[in-house]
Formats: sequence, C-alpha cells, structure tokens
Amino acid sequence: MDEWESDLHGTTVTVTALQVHVTRISDSQRYTHLQLKCLSSCTPSGHSYVWFKNGQKMNVVTSSLEDWFYLGDRISCALKTHEQHASPEVYPPKPPSLSASPSAEIMEGSSVNLTCRTDANPAANSTWYKRNGNPALQSLSNESQLVFSSIQSSDSGLYYCTVENTLGKRTSKDIGIDVKYAPKLPSVPVSPSGEIVEGSSVNLTCSSDANPAATYTWFKEDEDSPLHSEQTFTITDFRAEHSGNYYCEAQNTRGRHNSTLYLNVASRKTALIPNVIRLTLVVLSLIPLLLLIVWMRKKKSSSHVTESNEVVEMIEMR
Repeated sequence: MDEWESDLHGTTVTVTALQVHVTRISDSQRYTHLQLKCLSSCTPSGHSYVWFKNGQKMNVVTSSLEDWFYLGDRISCALKTHEQHASPEVYPPKPPSLSASPSAEIMEGSSVNLTCRTDANPAANSTWYKRNGNPALQSLSNESQLVFSSIQSSDSGLYYCTVENTLGKRTSKDIGIDVKYAPKLPSVPVSPSGEIVEGSSVNLTCSSDANPAATYTWFKEDEDSPLHSEQTFTITDFRAEHSGNYYCEAQNTRGRHNSTLYLNVASRKTALIPNVIRLTLVVLSLIPLLLLIVWMRKKKSSSHVTESNEVVEMIEMR
C-alpha cells in the first residue's frame, strides 16, 4: 500500500494512498454486480472523484458507485485534479493456467506439484478439484499448489482449479495426471477350475494392473524357453508330463512381476472316484426319504381297510 509521510514540528503524519474497496453483490455468466468505494485514510471533504474503467474516465464524481462490470474490466479511482495519483487498478482473476512439476513422466511414489497461476487484484484464492472424484481438494499452500508427496495410481485423473477474489471467479482448463507404475502381482485363474482330467483342455490367464499396459509371457519351471507370449495360454491335451509349476511374467517399461501356480493331472480312473463318492452320498441321503414314503403308504392302506370293515358291520346290524 502506498503511503506519504510528512513531519510537521515533530509530528509525523502518514497518509495512505487511495484504494478501491470492493463489495460483490451478485454474478451472472460474464458480468459481476459490484459496489465500489474510493477510500483513503485522509480525504478532503467535499472533494470530487474521478473513476476509470480500463483507463477511460467514467461519468461518476462521487466516492462510491454501483454498477455491472465485465469480468475483464480494470477499475481505479482518483481525486479530481489529482488523477496522477490514482489508486491501483482492481480487477477480477484472469483465466488461470495450470502446470505440473515434474512435467515429464510421473512415476508412482514420486512427489508431484500442481500449480494454479492467475493475475488478479486483490489477490485471488485458489481451490483445486478432481473430476469425478473428491469434490473439493483444497490447495495445500499459499502458492496455489496442490502437492502429492507420494503420488499413487488412484491419483490419476483430470484436475482443475478455480480462482476467486471480490470482483469475480474464473475456472481453469483441465490438466491430466497419468501416473505410471510397474505391474502389480498378477492373478492367474485356471479354466475350467477344479481337478484337471487327463486329455482335457486347460486355459491359463494372466492379469495384472499396470500403466502402461503389461505384456505377458508364460514359463514352465526348469524350462529355459518361454511357452507363450500372450495373456492366455492354452494346453489342449493335458497329459502327465504337463504337470508342474507354471508362472507368468507381467512386464512393462516400469518393471515386472511374476505369479506361480501348480498344475497336476488326474487320470480318468482317479477322476471317477469323487463322482462315485458323490453319487453314493446322494443315494444314501435318499434312502430315509424312500422309507418314509413306503411307511406312509402302508399306513394309508391300513386305515382304508379299517374304514371298510366298519361299514360292513353297520350294514349287518341293520
């Protein structure tokens, strides 16, 4: 804030320069309804004022005014005949620009700063947002920065900031954050699941979360050459010699990760045993039900014979 000082007979008088005090009344899409006051710590009474909008004089001579202003307007005031000592211009934030540091590839676990820059007077406050995410991520410092001390894959997405002062509010364009990371531990489901019957077909699938996307290679333990270089590996006629440890390797430019599984073939004779056991259990569970049905039928038949005899006796008595 500009100040003038004067020493009169040992007394120091400090006079602050003119300042525009702003009160925002309402907003529309491109305009803002403002109440403005031209203030100083020492202003002569009865003095006329001059108002400037974008460097041009306005038709206002009072110390305050109320009007609609465009979001790009710059406003200042001065005492009439002292235009050379006009107040600093006040203006809403300019459209903010965003930057990321580092600007190169972002690795998981690294430190990343997002910075929101604008020009405004009074200085603008910044707020950070993530699209389709946490509704309001507040900036973490007075430097209008959003700081990730150890960025994670879940932090990937589109971010933007808003900047606001008493004259208006602006929203930035989006900035994309794409966090790169090595493959996570692969999952290796087997299809069909359960026991592998000799001669059957088996599909092994390798899946891993990675950015960039992983490539996959299948290996068998104690064999030097890879078996397959696709995500899914199929053994069409599984034999005893196919039993053993298999592992898939997921790899991208950031690293690699392995998962191992053991496959064992069951002979057709061995595979029949569980089915026979299951069938036996089903039959055994049905026996009590069958006995109950037979007992109920016998009881019903016996009851029917008794009723018939009673009817015959009644006829004979007549």
